[in-house]
Amino acid sequence: MFSIFLLISWITFLFIFIFVSDLSLFLSSLSLTFTFTATPDYTKFLTIYVIDLSNQSFILQKFGHAIGFYLLYFFFYLYSKNLKKAFLYSHVLAILTEAAQPFFGRDGRLLDILINSTGIMICAALCLAYKQIHQLHKKAAYKTT
Repeated sequence: MFSIFLLISWITFLFIFIFVSDLSLFLSSLSLTFTFTATPDYTKFLTIYVIDLSNQSFILQKFGHAIGFYLLYFFFYLYSKNLKKAFLYSHVLAILTEAAQPFFGRDGRLLDILINSTGIMICAALCLAYKQIHQLHKKAAYKTT
């Protein structure tokens, strides 16, 4: 029951960060505003932006993408107890959120989907490794009894 609470809370938190009109303004003054447009601009979706490693704000934002979806995968996994379902649901949400951002005056980018995916894949690999190690320990404990 607690896992569904964590999952819904995290999705809500992600949606606020993903759909807020001005992320910088929100982070600096907690001004939470949303703008909706019925005619989204998808011209930047395939545009590869310049990766400026000297821009801390840029690095933090992209790191936030990866961490946000890393945790999303983890909470989906806690809820579903299924690695594949968590992987699928997390990726679907990563794609849908980037596709929906232009409706809220933000730029949805293919590169951001890849960054989101990186966080998902890292968490999935760690969860899989943990699951396999846990199973090996259970087998070893069973053999010693």
